[in-house]
Amino acid sequence: MAMHEPDPTDPNAREALLDEEYYRGLAAYDREWQALSGQVWEEHYQRRGCSACGDIAPLPEVPRPGAS
Repeated sequence: MAMHEPDPTDPNAREALLDEEYYRGLAAYDREWQALSGQVWEEHYQRRGCSACGDIAPLPEVPRPGAS
């Protein structure tokens, strides 16, 4: 938390910066997002799924919740 000593821009930012529970929540969100998006990131943005011409591969279709 506050590893790089950022300066908060307002009181709400200061409170968030110093709130240990807020920090843990963001860290948990980061882990969950990595689990959901990591493979897409690797395949489509790290150029592992690129075409021969060097373009970034198209993103896969992602079903929307509730759509059939």
